[in-house]
Amino acid sequence: MLLSIDGSNSISGGAIAYLSNLLKYAEPEKYGIKKVKLYGYKKLLKNIEDRPWLEKIYEPELDKGIPHRLKWLWFKFPKLVKDSDLVFLPGANYVKIEIPYVSLCHNILPFVDFREIYKFSRLTLINEYRRFSQSRCFENAKGIIFLSNYAKNIVIKKLKKVPEYIEVIPHGVPERFFKPPKNQKDISEYTKEKPFKFLYVSAIRTYKYQWNVVKAFFILNKKKYPVTITFVGPTLDEFGNKHFKEFIIKYDPENTFVNYLGNISYDKIHEIYRNYDAYIFASIQENMPFTLLEPMASGLPIACSDFELTREILSNDAVYFDPRNPESIAEAVIRLIEDKDLREKFAWENFKKAEKYTWEKCVEETMAFFELAF
Repeated sequence: MLLSIDGSNSISGGAIAYLSNLLKYAEPEKYGIKKVKLYGYKKLLKNIEDRPWLEKIYEPELDKGIPHRLKWLWFKFPKLVKDSDLVFLPGANYVKIEIPYVSLCHNILPFVDFREIYKFSRLTLINEYRRFSQSRCFENAKGIIFLSNYAKNIVIKKLKKVPEYIEVIPHGVPERFFKPPKNQKDISEYTKEKPFKFLYVSAIRTYKYQWNVVKAFFILNKKKYPVTITFVGPTLDEFGNKHFKEFIIKYDPENTFVNYLGNISYDKIHEIYRNYDAYIFASIQENMPFTLLEPMASGLPIACSDFELTREILSNDAVYFDPRNPESIAEAVIRLIEDKDLREKFAWENFKKAEKYTWEKCVEETMAFFELAF
């Protein structure tokens, strides 16, 4: 079997990491796949290890803007894969091809109504287009891989036609993130000079509510709790970035309890987790976020936004809050920091859960799914 992969829409760090690990751990020969062709842009191909059965094909149009990438996908890609037996579309952009294909639901945002957040804006229009394109892609696919049951349940309800094969296959956590939880100390042992340090790793986006976390930590510091919050991640939408900057200026203009480190290379991020005492996750919409599995593997107790996906991953091993409400965030943090036994329990239970998310398991199940769909 010849498997061809479209890498034109694997742009985000998570999407690159997915393909990189999928091809790193794959043993396709076991599943009747003799050769894999990956079509991609320069940065993506650079992040993919060489394998004897893998042909990495650079397409210059993919290093240009979105119109060029879409033109390549619609008009050139179908001709390139006409001799393939199966095509994998991890970016879920619709393309009309006669070859059977499998798609991956990596981005759930197009299937969620964010008009209450973005109103009528460029981001709303982009999400509407993506919903149209991804719906057509999924409806015409031989099979879809979902990363979580939560994502599957949302997307399937929106499709007019459900593919023959559906499977939930979570991605893995790289081994370098795994570090057993440290012994928890009583909050009384922390001071303003040596505070209890929280971390939040995620792109600065409106639905991730970093700005409300800033206000929550203002509330905590007003109550004399010795806590700080550090944010890591790129700025990806103007609304989230605007609110984030405004709230830092308003509530912590001297950066006494808020730190923003910007974007950090993914191959260095595991080192960041090891410098912190606990983790906050305040997003209201995700698929299967690396940035929730990674702190679990890093042994950090977690305060988390409360919605179906986070309950699916963490179960009862987190303190939950409403990310739209800074007071709710502050109350959850207080509960976590004032109970060291609870922190210890959460850290160990989630560390054990994280051990089940391996790339080896993800790759085996994905390759078996390709074989089934073929």
